[in-house]
Amino acid sequence: IALAPHRYERLLAIFDDLRDRTRVGLKQWHEVLGELRSMAIAIPGGRGLFSLLQTGFKFKDKNRIRITPAIRAQLQDFEHLARDLGSRPTKLSEIVPDTPAALGACDAAGPGMGGVWLAATTQSTLSPLLWRAPFPSEIQARLVSDKNPRGDITNSDLELAGTIGHQDILVQNRDCRDRTISTLSDNIPAVAWQRKGSTTTTGAAAYLLRLNSLHQRHYRYLAQADYIPGPSNVMADDCSRLWHLSDSQLLHYFNSKYPQKRPWQICPLRHEMHSALISALRMKRLDPQSFLNAPEAKTVIGTSGTSSATNYRSTATSMISEIPSRSYKYSLRGYAGEKTPPAVNLYDLARWRTTHAPSARKSPAWGPRTPELMQTVMSTAASALC
Repeated sequence: IALAPHRYERLLAIFDDLRDRTRVGLKQWHEVLGELRSMAIAIPGGRGLFSLLQTGFKFKDKNRIRITPAIRAQLQDFEHLARDLGSRPTKLSEIVPDTPAALGACDAAGPGMGGVWLAATTQSTLSPLLWRAPFPSEIQARLVSDKNPRGDITNSDLELAGTIGHQDILVQNRDCRDRTISTLSDNIPAVAWQRKGSTTTTGAAAYLLRLNSLHQRHYRYLAQADYIPGPSNVMADDCSRLWHLSDSQLLHYFNSKYPQKRPWQICPLRHEMHSALISALRMKRLDPQSFLNAPEAKTVIGTSGTSSATNYRSTATSMISEIPSRSYKYSLRGYAGEKTPPAVNLYDLARWRTTHAPSARKSPAWGPRTPELMQTVMSTAASALC
């Protein structure tokens, strides 16, 4: 998908017009956001850059919007993605979900974050991966709790940071271009933020979603987020909490307690990505070039096709009704009275991955990549962009 030439010129004209301005009319700002949203379908990650742009309505002076430093920085990020779009059109695989090539679960707590990745297709050579990274004491001290009600970082912010670090671990170890990857988290707000791509707050979540957007566009993958109940998320919990174990001890622990067909491998989170996540939690913006690297050629994560998770569902059709659709509204009450077994392998994790089923409102469902579906997507995108 590529923007029509006149739309691309218009997009650049918007940024040129706003570059040196400190205020803009309220009506014009509405028009700017409307045009950016209409073109965001062709810019993977673009939807994650609206959080701070929307806050412009809070900084009104009669009928004018004040362009704050934070808003200006967000406009620069959007322009960065837009200019990249001019040199590299968007592939449908970056916006249309396919059978996941990898399925993982992550978690975050005060001490740190971590998670696991498992290959989700029979063609993949991906070995089970586990990772973890600590949070600095300064971040831990700012965490909201009963003992620290005045903190400005929530556990959901840490969980969101964990999902982004989780994705970086995979793209640094396997070539995820044009692949769908699936992440499970036991934090409902983090899942919602990942799915929506933006937030109405100006806190750490907005900066993390900005980081997430740039990451997705740069590495060309499509990430899906789903909810897994806390009692089932045992492997990711161990990664984020067992800090009394050394890396070698943690690796031995996983190979003995959660054995897989292939031995576990432990992967460190890149220093650049770790720093970027901590900066986002501090509500600071880093230059994209400081954390978006060009990793060496990696083994392709696996071709799209029949997955072991899909085979599992086909032999246990009664579980399909337990998997919520994309329109499902998560509620803690839904799991309050249920006992969820620990998820210790691919089949257990696959139970919590959302299938693309029809919603209660009868909206079109995402299914396999049939020619008819692809034609519909292309027609819809073309009409939106022309």
